[in-house]
Amino acid sequence: RDMFTDEEQTLSLSGVNDYQTVYGEPVYIESINKIFLYTGDRVFIADLKNSELTEMSLPETFIPHSQIFYVAASPDGSKILFSDGRTVMVTDSSFKELYSFTCECDRKRGAIFKDKVLYVAANNCLALYNSETGELLGKYDMDDSRANVATFEFDDKNHQLFIKTEDQLSIFD
Repeated sequence: RDMFTDEEQTLSLSGVNDYQTVYGEPVYIESINKIFLYTGDRVFIADLKNSELTEMSLPETFIPHSQIFYVAASPDGSKILFSDGRTVMVTDSSFKELYSFTCECDRKRGAIFKDKVLYVAANNCLALYNSETGELLGKYDMDDSRANVATFEFDDKNHQLFIKTEDQLSIFD
C-alpha cells in the first residue's frame, strides 16, 4: 500500500511465474534498491535501478517453504544476509555465498551489520559474528520476546546497542 494515499500497489515482474507462491511480504532494502521475493525454495531479486531480475537458489540447509524469511544488507551493500530462522547465509553483492551458520530462531527477529560485526538477535540471545568470516565473537543473553521483528539502534557516543521489539527494549553496553 502507498503510505500516502493508502492505495494498493502491485509489482509485476516478468520471470516470476504465477504458479510460484510468494511467502510473506516482498522485502525492500532501500540502501541497495532491491526487492526480495521468497518462494519457498529460492529467492527472486529485483534490482530497481536497472530493472533486472535475478533468481537465487537457497542452500539445502534452508527449511523448504519456511514461514520465516529475513533479509538484511550491510550499509555499503557489499554483504547480504538471508535467514530461514535456522540457517543464516551471508553473500556478497553478487549473491555468491561467503559463509553460513546455524542460529535457531523460531520467530523472525533481526540482524544488522556494523563496523565489521554482524549482530543477530535470535531466541533469548544476541550473537555477534565477524562479518568478514562468520566467526562467532560472542553471545549474550536477552529476555525472550513474543514479537517477531527486532529493530536495532546504536548509540555510538555512549557505546550502547538498543534492540527493540513490540513488547521490550534490551540495552547492551
